[in-house]
Amino acid sequence: MMTKKSKIPGILTWLVLLFFYLPILLLVINSFNDSRTGVTWGGFTLKWYSQLFAAREIW
Repeated sequence: MMTKKSKIPGILTWLVLLFFYLPILLLVINSFNDSRTGVTWGGFTLKWYSQLFAAREIW
């Protein structure tokens, strides 16, 4: 007789993965935001990355 597999472990696994990876995805998306505060979307920019690579203190 075949046993029916529960869907709970699969759902729980996806929820844990979402819990871990969603903040990382939001940080990556927000890193291209032109707004200084990050609360509102100010447009797409690479300004923050250019400032990062231009900073002598980091390199």
